[in-house]
Amino acid sequence: MKKTAIEWFTNQLEKHYVFQDIKNTTAFLHAKEFEKKQIMDAYDSGWSDGFDDKDLNAEYYFETFNTNKK
Repeated sequence: MKKTAIEWFTNQLEKHYVFQDIKNTTAFLHAKEFEKKQIMDAYDSGWSDGFDDKDLNAEYYFETFNTNKK
């Protein structure tokens, strides 16, 4: 499973600077949702061969980052 930038950064903060679990904070959850949208939008932007299937961006995200949420 790949880590997103937000997950990596949060792990580094918890490991070296902030000695508490910040993965369950509202800020973290909002950042994850924002990052997910950016990744899916970037996938859409790169998909330029005329095939119009907006569900592929979600499929890419969930397969790449091994999450079951849709």
